[in-house]
Amino acid sequence: MVSYRVLYHIITSKVKKLGLKEDIGEILKDSKERPQRGILGVAVVKPNGQMVASALPKDISEKRFAAMALVVLGTADRVCDELGAGNMVQAIIEGSKMKAILVSVGEKALLAGLTSKDANVNSALSEMKRTAIRVKKVMAKY
Repeated sequence: MVSYRVLYHIITSKVKKLGLKEDIGEILKDSKERPQRGILGVAVVKPNGQMVASALPKDISEKRFAAMALVVLGTADRVCDELGAGNMVQAIIEGSKMKAILVSVGEKALLAGLTSKDANVNSALSEMKRTAIRVKKVMAKY
């Protein structure tokens, strides 16, 4: 009979330890795979423009997406500063074909998502906020 301690060691030694990119990537894939939320793609970008991880549609360049997200973040931050509104928490851009939702993940990162034009903004925003909380917890470990 195998003791619990030996069994625990066998199980945990076989579990692959993932890095930051992989851990965040799993969270993003999970968020994207909830079709009822309408999220087509999602990414985590650091303030320096570095892409942490993404689950974007194949036709969207990670570098361009990260750059555009940072431009929106910069503009939103400036608006908040000028109006005395505090730190930027979220920004929503609605286009004729899709919507972009940006959610702050503290000072370390920005969560940027794309939804279909018909997606319920409140539902997608709720999912993005849940995802941002999960991402923040993982990033705090690294």
